[in-house]
Amino acid sequence: MKSVRQLLPAGFPMHVADSILNGLQEAANIINRRSD
Repeated sequence: MKSVRQLLPAGFPMHVADSILNGLQEAANIINRRSD
């Protein structure tokens, strides 16, 4: 997670980044469940 944040442009809102990352994690969880 930290490395992703380091790639963000200066001044990028952290709550937006967290929201995006949470969405990606949720999608990954759904995909993993489906493959079982």
